[in-house]
Amino acid sequence: MVTGLGWNGSYLYGSQTYTTNGSCYQYYFSGSAFTSKTTYIENYWGTNTGYDIAYESGNIWMAVDDATSPIRCYEVTSGGVLEAIPASIGIGSTIRGMTYELGTDSLYIWASNPTTDELYRIHLDFTALERATWGEIKAQF
Repeated sequence: MVTGLGWNGSYLYGSQTYTTNGSCYQYYFSGSAFTSKTTYIENYWGTNTGYDIAYESGNIWMAVDDATSPIRCYEVTSGGVLEAIPASIGIGSTIRGMTYELGTDSLYIWASNPTTDELYRIHLDFTALERATWGEIKAQF
């Protein structure tokens, strides 16, 4: 089942989630019509279950079922881990939804934790972590 999606401006990437040793696929479209898919990375999150992905400059960020490092960045040609965001920075170990943000001055990963009902904006040099509960966000509207 493909539930994690990322977009690079030209292609849609989908991760086969809720399975172990899943793959990431690159989907091709002609206009709005799906034409084909290719396997982009095979068996890239090891023994951890994957949940969502974010595409960033040729790398795939993945939310995985790992108590120590629930967010990892995989290099797409080798499948090797380039970066791991530790739960100890205050995000917990139950990360599910994720997206990437190219800010005006920095790179960020947005991540959600359904256990704590929190949304995180993580500065990728780990100097800043912003957090808000869904209740706090909803109260602003």
